[in-house]
Amino acid sequence: MKNIFVIKGNKKHIIGRLLSVLFLMVLVCENWCGWDIRYSFAAFVVITYISLMPLTILNPKNMVFFFYFAWYVLGPFGSNYKRYFVTYKDYSNEAFLMLFSTYIAIMITLDILIGKESVDYDRKAYSLIGIEVPITVRLVLLILLILTLSIFISRTGGLKNWFGDNLSAGHFSRRGSGLYSLIYQYIYYFLIFVEGQQKIDSPFKLLRRFFYLTTLPLMFVFIGSKGQMLLCILLLFAPILLNEKLITWKTVVLVVTGIAIYLINMYIRVGNWHDSLGHTLNYLDTLEKFMMVLRDYKPGFMTTFYMPFTWPFVKLGLLPDTVYYDFNIWLTDMYNHNKWAILQATDQWNIETDMYLNFGFVFGIPFVILLFSVIAKIYVKAKNVGGCWIYIYMLEYMYILSHLRGGIILFWDWFLIPLFVWIIWRYAKDTKMRISLKDQ
Repeated sequence: MKNIFVIKGNKKHIIGRLLSVLFLMVLVCENWCGWDIRYSFAAFVVITYISLMPLTILNPKNMVFFFYFAWYVLGPFGSNYKRYFVTYKDYSNEAFLMLFSTYIAIMITLDILIGKESVDYDRKAYSLIGIEVPITVRLVLLILLILTLSIFISRTGGLKNWFGDNLSAGHFSRRGSGLYSLIYQYIYYFLIFVEGQQKIDSPFKLLRRFFYLTTLPLMFVFIGSKGQMLLCILLLFAPILLNEKLITWKTVVLVVTGIAIYLINMYIRVGNWHDSLGHTLNYLDTLEKFMMVLRDYKPGFMTTFYMPFTWPFVKLGLLPDTVYYDFNIWLTDMYNHNKWAILQATDQWNIETDMYLNFGFVFGIPFVILLFSVIAKIYVKAKNVGGCWIYIYMLEYMYILSHLRGGIILFWDWFLIPLFVWIIWRYAKDTKMRISLKDQ
């Protein structure tokens, strides 16, 4: 146990790791005394982050802290705040103990495996590290993107359904169009990442960069995901941001951009600014969903863990449509049937729910540690090697939110992992590869 807290870290971070474990013990004692621990939880989440604070903007610890702070410190202060803790008062402490246990397990894992960061690097040389994709390949991909996006728009009611009086009509009419959505989104991610690596040394390249910047708002409408839109921005500016210090003007721009994307997405979903602003904190309702499960279910073993593995068989018609391929769909259908049956939309339950239903919570911690160990290793590869590892990490960085608000294994890992394997096989053979500074 001693080695876990002393390897790869300066004294400040070693103290931070020990403090986080001490904080958990304090919460356990407060719970044993019958005290309300949610305020101590909020303070300990912040102090743990400060004691383990990373040096760079895109360190995965930032995303983990953002999730736990936004969803479990700020979220309960929405208009549903009183209802949360009147209805689920008996389950509040249990929920916060599980949340903090997962939080410190993730933060300590990341802190150990990433180790001491450095932001001293040759910016000019680093900006050239990338993957080499001929212009002809990019043109073919662009044509495929336009084609699949056109089919997607047609199958979801046409442009009038996306830009009519009801802005959310297109978003909630996507049933049966998932394949086309999947294709055009990931082609767009790849193209925008490759473009972001290009050195702007000609008017044509400047025009291309301008094209991608101007298409971002349009793609926001069709992608419909706050996280995926922020991902596009990260991909476009990946070489600049990956080694950027945590506290800079770029951090402020990134945070403001993220808030703007969030508010615009709320407006698209709700349809007017008044209601969308009121819905801002109530959207962060994962804590309430978790306490519902604690009230209605006992700790389980493999209750839902198998579900993501059924996804391709359901989509290929080898299993009936009534088979759930995601435990969030299952729970949404249980608690909010019409939301899934009619709109094909889901509520979101956290990774702790997954751990609770499948591993009695405690035995799920090793799986969470394993998941974030992989993310930490990809991050280190992205910083030290660059190339395709940057692309893979940028996707995984945003999918941290999906895991924390969706489960250990996600059904889209069926196509995401093969994509990563292919990219690594195709582009990671030569770690010294440099992108071409002129089109081929």
